[in-house]
Amino acid sequence: MREELGITLDRAALRPAGTMFRRSQQPRLDIFFTTSTGVGQPEDALDFLGQACSDAHTGQVFREYGWAEMAASHPLHPTLYGGS
Repeated sequence: MREELGITLDRAALRPAGTMFRRSQQPRLDIFFTTSTGVGQPEDALDFLGQACSDAHTGQVFREYGWAEMAASHPLHPTLYGGS
């Protein structure tokens, strides 16, 4: 199987690695896998993939990504009305 990043993968060698709920033009839920048999180097990796790889290595199985920037600019953000 040739993955969208240009890496050839053996489906039988894939292991679940994590999930990311990320902000994009539309909310996205990404599911990541690890493998020890992939061949190739990623082409044009997206900005959130580095974080996903780091999470897989440290065992973090869920991350919200890109939402903090939106929350900080939201008119009801706690810092704007005296909350913590």
